[in-house]
Amino acid sequence: MDNYQGEGIVISATNHQELIDDALRRRFDEVVNFELPQKREINRLLQKRLSGVHLDDFAPSDVSGKFASLFHCDSI
Repeated sequence: MDNYQGEGIVISATNHQELIDDALRRRFDEVVNFELPQKREINRLLQKRLSGVHLDDFAPSDVSGKFASLFHCDSI
């Protein structure tokens, strides 16, 4: 990566920023952080994913609290 002279873009992702070495971190021009979803966002994610499924006596709000410590990708 140090000697690359062409044009390009590198996108990196991690759920464990604390494991990224500072020397590597300095090589990135931009960092975008995504916070854990709140209960309202989890409800919307579940409603969207389950919109075609008919379940009696079930509402996403019934279980959204169980997803409180999960990232978006782990919630679905």
